[in-house]
Amino acid sequence: MWSPRSIVYPLSSVEAAPSAVRSVVRWAQRLGIPLHVTPWPGRLPRPESEVRAQIQALAASHATLDLRTDAYTRNAFPQTAWQAYVAQHDVDLVVLTPPDECAAGPLLSCAKVQPIVARTTAAILALPHAAATSFDRVLAPTDMTKEAVPTLHHAEAIADFCEAELHALHVLARRQYVALTRTDMLALDDAAGTPRVAKRRLRTWYHRHTHPAYSAHASTHIHVEQGDPVSAITRAVQAQQADLIVLAATHHPEHKPALSTLTENVLRRTTCAVLITRPATHSLVDTPTRTPSSQTVSS
Repeated sequence: MWSPRSIVYPLSSVEAAPSAVRSVVRWAQRLGIPLHVTPWPGRLPRPESEVRAQIQALAASHATLDLRTDAYTRNAFPQTAWQAYVAQHDVDLVVLTPPDECAAGPLLSCAKVQPIVARTTAAILALPHAAATSFDRVLAPTDMTKEAVPTLHHAEAIADFCEAELHALHVLARRQYVALTRTDMLALDDAAGTPRVAKRRLRTWYHRHTHPAYSAHASTHIHVEQGDPVSAITRAVQAQQADLIVLAATHHPEHKPALSTLTENVLRRTTCAVLITRPATHSLVDTPTRTPSSQTVSS
């Protein structure tokens, strides 16, 4: 299911490779795909031989590593050159770890990361300093629209790849009625918007749209929260002890590479890993070949 064609990792440290690099190297080996290690945009490249030796030392001995470090043959690597490199090599997944000088906070709290996220048109796996690189619980927020189905498939695929639990989440935004009593608000609220009904709808939607290659067994859990979507997602991360959130960059491909307001705000508030998907241009999942079958879904 999980089938990126190549990975780019901009090496943020000028001396030592971040701990996340070992996981990225092992993923590339397991998938049998090229791993492009580049200098962090705007930083002077280190000697290529030094970088290759450092990365090769992290590889598993029982598998080959298709390591590409030709970006280190340049004298400079500004942001525009890095973006051109990603486009030239048809990269579909960029893995980002903030530079060492950035605080251990949310990814977009680091000014050096913001230009990369804003201008990258490939999918991004964001790994803030505090984030785990071994994923045991994947959170998949969804609005249950047809546009959300490819991102659900990405969540299923990486959960399957990592043998992780999958937690599907739908958020009910509470309506605001000015100058009405609490009783009036409850009376006017749509009955279909109650958590119990929403949970049933989410379960039905999941059954209908789950990827046919994903065998969920008992590891898929259904959750419904109420309130502001960003706050609800960050609460769910804590409540479910999620290691990874999977979100679409945007549901509007014509707006690329801009992020949706929801995705941007989650990146500004969470310190766990986030996979930002762009299914329309860079799908990381095998295309479904048959109608989804029933799965076992936990409540």
